[in-house]
Amino acid sequence: DHLSINGYEWHSSSSIDYGFDWKIFMEIFLDLYHVQPFHPGLRSLTDCQTFGWIFGKSWSCQTALFNRNRADTTDYQELQDLYQMTGHFSNAEFGAVWLGIYPNIMIEYYPGCMVVSTVWPVGPGKCRNHLEFYYEKGIIENCPSFPEVQQRCFMITADEDEIIGLRIQKGLSQTDGIFMAYNHPTEEAGFEHFHEWLNSQ
Repeated sequence: DHLSINGYEWHSSSSIDYGFDWKIFMEIFLDLYHVQPFHPGLRSLTDCQTFGWIFGKSWSCQTALFNRNRADTTDYQELQDLYQMTGHFSNAEFGAVWLGIYPNIMIEYYPGCMVVSTVWPVGPGKCRNHLEFYYEKGIIENCPSFPEVQQRCFMITADEDEIIGLRIQKGLSQTDGIFMAYNHPTEEAGFEHFHEWLNSQ
């Protein structure tokens, strides 16, 4: 009831090519445990100690509350300053909502912004992620630098995820693609749910 695409306007689109399998991309999106150690900026925005899961037949949704501690990186500090200007710093309930629609769609909510990602295979061990950025109506007029700062922070996090994806791709190639086990039952709940859906198809 808290979130709706109503009240948001399309701003821009772009695509990123990655040197790993599309399924790895989805698996990274669907685990929570990598955010705290691997994303110093994003962990400043989201409180991944207070997260929740919602599951549907072919989708899963992670929620993380808004983290009001001072960011660890200058880019995310700048974003926090803009949240102060726009009122989100005091009013935001969620720092992030990550919705995965299987097999290849991700809708990400951050205060003032929604990002729709669609990941496609483009060859063995390669994929392309198409990004669409949407912003609350009026936020750009009131804060013209918001899209540039928000997208810069988003792309920093995407670059960090790319490092993880390449490491997983390399690891799978060295183990003949054998998946070992789920090690974090709560944080990997969406990961496991996605695999169950894939197997059912």
